[in-house]
Amino acid sequence: YNKVTIKGNVQIENYQQKEVVIDVKKFVNGFVNSVSDGGKSTKLNTYNLNNPRTEIKWEVKVSAGQKKSITYEYDVYFQP
Repeated sequence: YNKVTIKGNVQIENYQQKEVVIDVKKFVNGFVNSVSDGGKSTKLNTYNLNNPRTEIKWEVKVSAGQKKSITYEYDVYFQP
Protein backbone atom coordinates (compact mmCIF):
# COMPACT_ATOMS: atom_id res chain seq x y z
CA TYR A 1 0.00 0.00 0.00
CA ASN A 2 1.02 3.59 -0.62
CA LYS A 3 0.17 6.48 1.68
CA VAL A 4 -0.98 9.94 0.61
CA THR A 5 -1.41 12.85 3.02
CA ILE A 6 -4.32 15.14 2.17
CA LYS A 7 -4.71 18.66 3.57
CA GLY A 8 -8.07 20.39 3.51
CA ASN A 9 -9.35 23.86 4.27
CA VAL A 10 -12.87 25.16 5.02
CA GLN A 11 -13.48 28.93 4.62
CA ILE A 12 -16.16 30.56 6.78
CA GLU A 13 -17.38 34.15 6.57
CA ASN A 14 -19.99 35.81 8.78
CA TYR A 15 -22.09 38.35 6.87
CA GLN A 16 -24.31 39.11 9.85
CA GLN A 17 -24.00 42.08 12.21
CA LYS A 18 -23.57 39.84 15.27
CA GLU A 19 -21.29 37.04 16.44
CA VAL A 20 -22.45 33.54 15.49
CA VAL A 21 -21.47 30.00 16.43
CA ILE A 22 -21.27 27.66 13.45
CA ASP A 23 -21.28 23.86 13.65
CA VAL A 24 -19.19 22.37 10.85
CA LYS A 25 -19.09 18.65 10.07
CA LYS A 26 -16.76 16.93 7.57
CA PHE A 27 -16.44 13.22 6.71
CA VAL A 28 -13.19 11.75 5.35
CA ASN A 29 -12.00 8.25 4.46
CA GLY A 30 -8.66 8.05 6.22
CA PHE A 31 -6.63 8.50 9.39
CA VAL A 32 -6.87 12.08 10.72
CA ASN A 33 -3.48 13.60 11.69
CA SER A 34 -4.46 17.12 12.71
CA VAL A 35 -7.49 19.37 13.07
CA SER A 36 -7.37 23.13 13.74
CA ASP A 37 -9.47 25.33 16.04
CA GLY A 38 -10.40 22.68 18.59
CA GLY A 39 -12.03 20.32 16.09
CA LYS A 40 -12.65 16.74 17.19
CA SER A 41 -12.30 13.65 15.01
CA THR A 42 -14.14 10.36 15.60
CA LYS A 43 -13.48 7.09 13.74
CA LEU A 44 -16.76 5.50 12.70
CA ASN A 45 -17.34 1.73 12.51
CA THR A 46 -17.22 1.62 8.70
CA TYR A 47 -14.19 1.25 6.46
CA ASN A 48 -13.43 1.98 2.82
CA LEU A 49 -10.85 -0.74 2.07
CA ASN A 50 -8.08 -0.03 4.63
CA ASN A 51 -9.24 3.48 5.53
CA PRO A 52 -11.71 4.22 8.32
CA ARG A 53 -14.59 6.60 7.75
CA THR A 54 -13.90 9.50 10.11
CA GLU A 55 -16.11 12.38 11.18
CA ILE A 56 -14.56 15.75 12.02
CA LYS A 57 -16.63 18.33 13.95
CA TRP A 58 -15.94 21.95 14.79
CA GLU A 59 -17.90 24.51 16.79
CA VAL A 60 -16.56 27.84 15.53
CA LYS A 61 -17.30 31.33 16.89
CA VAL A 62 -17.18 33.94 14.15
CA SER A 63 -17.50 37.65 14.92
CA ALA A 64 -19.56 40.00 12.75
CA GLY A 65 -17.87 40.46 9.37
CA GLN A 66 -15.04 38.06 10.24
CA LYS A 67 -13.53 35.45 7.92
CA LYS A 68 -12.12 32.26 9.39
CA SER A 69 -10.27 29.30 7.96
CA ILE A 70 -10.29 25.86 9.58
CA THR A 71 -7.93 23.13 8.43
CA TYR A 72 -7.50 19.38 8.66
CA GLU A 73 -5.00 16.78 7.50
CA TYR A 74 -5.39 13.02 7.05
CA ASP A 75 -3.62 9.98 5.58
CA VAL A 76 -5.16 7.65 3.00
CA TYR A 77 -3.74 4.21 2.11
CA PHE A 78 -4.27 2.78 -1.40
CA GLN A 79 -3.00 0.10 -3.75
CA PRO A 80 -1.31 1.45 -6.86
